[in-house]
Amino acid sequence: MFKSRKLIATIMIVAMLLTLIPMTAFAGAPAVFTFNGQLNDKVGAANTVKFNFDPEKNLVKGDTITITVPLQYTVADVAAGTAIGSGKVNVTPGTGDTVRGIKYGVANNVVTITLGDGDTIQKDNGNAVIEVPVTNPSVAGSYNWSLVTSKDTTAATAAVTVIPAAANEFSSNVSANKTQVDADNEDTVEYTIFTYDQFYNPTPATVYFASSRGAADSFVEGTGTSFTAPGPTNNNVGSVKTGADGKATIKVKSSIAGTAKVGFALANAPGGDSNQTIYQYLIGNSVTSVGKIKLIKVLDVTFAGSSAANINLFGNVAVRDRDDAVNIPAIANYLGQTGVWGPAVDREGNTWGKANDLDYYEISVKVTNANNAPVSGAEVKFSADKAAARFSATSVTTDAQGIAKTKVYATKAGIYTITYRTDGATAKDVKVQFLAAGVSKINLKTDNDRTLAKGTKPSFKFELVDTNGNQVVPSDPFGNEIKAVDAITKPDGVTIKKDSFNYALDSATNYLKAQFKNALNKEGDYKIRFSLDNGSYVDVTFTIKQQGTITGLKLSYPQSVMPMDTVSGVPTVTWVDAAGVEKDVDDTDFDGNGISFAANDYNKIQGAIDPNTGVFTTTKDKDFIGDLIITATDVVNKLSASCKISIGRELSTLVATAPTAKTPTDKTALVEIKAVDINGNQVAVGNVPTLEVKNAYATVKPADAGVSIEAATGFAKALKEKGVANLEVTSTKAGDVTGVAVIDINGKNYTVTFTVPFGEPAPEVDKG
Repeated sequence: MFKSRKLIATIMIVAMLLTLIPMTAFAGAPAVFTFNGQLNDKVGAANTVKFNFDPEKNLVKGDTITITVPLQYTVADVAAGTAIGSGKVNVTPGTGDTVRGIKYGVANNVVTITLGDGDTIQKDNGNAVIEVPVTNPSVAGSYNWSLVTSKDTTAATAAVTVIPAAANEFSSNVSANKTQVDADNEDTVEYTIFTYDQFYNPTPATVYFASSRGAADSFVEGTGTSFTAPGPTNNNVGSVKTGADGKATIKVKSSIAGTAKVGFALANAPGGDSNQTIYQYLIGNSVTSVGKIKLIKVLDVTFAGSSAANINLFGNVAVRDRDDAVNIPAIANYLGQTGVWGPAVDREGNTWGKANDLDYYEISVKVTNANNAPVSGAEVKFSADKAAARFSATSVTTDAQGIAKTKVYATKAGIYTITYRTDGATAKDVKVQFLAAGVSKINLKTDNDRTLAKGTKPSFKFELVDTNGNQVVPSDPFGNEIKAVDAITKPDGVTIKKDSFNYALDSATNYLKAQFKNALNKEGDYKIRFSLDNGSYVDVTFTIKQQGTITGLKLSYPQSVMPMDTVSGVPTVTWVDAAGVEKDVDDTDFDGNGISFAANDYNKIQGAIDPNTGVFTTTKDKDFIGDLIITATDVVNKLSASCKISIGRELSTLVATAPTAKTPTDKTALVEIKAVDINGNQVAVGNVPTLEVKNAYATVKPADAGVSIEAATGFAKALKEKGVANLEVTSTKAGDVTGVAVIDINGKNYTVTFTVPFGEPAPEVDKG
């Protein structure tokens, strides 16, 4: 019994001693196995891992070294018996070691190194270095490699660290906690940025960000480091660096209502190329490359503000030509007394602001809310009071500053009222003046091929028009639009040139009148060319003949119908011979040329007929209205001619008659304006000192239509002489146009109202 207890105690003591003694003392393990370095520590990279190695016991031929590579690495299988070497598994001997014929093989991430003849790796003679080529894991972290020799029973381990690769734009991401906030410069949107490498390992990186509205929006620092807000010094691009966990936050706010795009990228102006930034991408720079800026994401944010409350002209009105030439003033002339922006003259003396459909005024307006903060994203509509206006855009969305711009062109001279409006604000307008475009064409307005008497001073009337077909009023000094006058056909010995004529304005028609200064005394055919400086010309043809015995007399007055108490125009009296050769009698001295006038009923006129001019005034008494016969008598040639003029009651009013059928929007509607007496009979207005369309405008028109109401050419002359004339009405949109015209006749204003229906243009016919 005593012996048994003694045996048990002995066994227990031995067991305790075994617990205190390391296993390596019995089993053995490498003395050194430590990490020595690697060529590339990034995830997924091709790598060569190095270890320091020293065995616990000397290794000789036939001994093996087994390295187990973690399965997260990729190691290519290699057949056993492969010689070590550069680019492969390699062993660099330590001091006293001999490496001559070492071979190795790789299978299933296990590397087996076998020593050959003469090979030895000795203990404590200095560490050998073992190199193993691998492809790193795709997940960052620390990995334990193990090594055991054929003389060991226990493996040694060494830790190798793999770190994330550079941030990748396709793996990285940005999220926002809101998509809309108030535009109060306090409420913010927070963006959370995560930067990952291509294997989605979090990795720190510098992220660049910007708003499409530039300085309109403010960025605020959140988490992360090295925060820089966008601004003019960094081309509206901000930056922040994410932490080790790949995360950072920033915030954005604004006091300007509207929608912005906020973008994030991993590169900024690579190679110094200022086009390659996130801001340039957001504003639509066509050369910006998403690949070069490494775009992560673009997110929309709406800054909600109170609705538009005001819309006003922003800055000055600019005037430009089609080439935006630098020598043209940016600011149009403001004609303060009339409240009109007018043309400007450049430093070379050229005038810009003409109705040639090329020059234009640029108009900028600003939309603000009740707090006077800019409202972006508001739709502003522009319209004009005349159809001859053309806009670069009739509907414009305000930018981040609440500003909308448009350009207005015109094809007819005049003052244009440009109206601008937006929902929630009172519409306003601005006036711009277009001058007549340069004269482009000259048209003859008197008869050609007349046969005129020798010794007369023929006169001709011309209409000047611009490139758009609009009549241009000749400028003083009259005749300066005529570049040259040439006689294409003429009798020998006759010289005709520009200064052979006196030039004047026919105020009734705004035609240019040219009359020979001297009488033509050479018989023959004449063809005279009047040319403009652009090469446009018109030919006047007539024949000068010796007038034979005068056999006939002609008489005509400008008016055929006249109201009471009205002055007539100057008549035309013409001598005619048997061959039809004509000669107009000097209309300033009829009496001196043997012409006298008589009325068939002097109760129908006031006083007598002026013997020198043939002018008379109709009766004031309605009891004597009716047909008046005026007779001109040539007391020398014993000839006479008569002219009938119907005298009605005094002018009572003007009546407008509009077409009932729809006028296509690409055509002009003619509204007839008729002067009538109290009984509704048409009467000519007569030779009054003043007759003009004082104002004409639309009171009702289709939405956003450009409407023009203007007097037709010769309006005043037609009303004076015939009692009927036309207004020209155009509209750019289909629908009814109700117009009002105020016509001043000798100081009295007459108002007419009319409605013109407009329809769509007729479809084009395919002639193919």
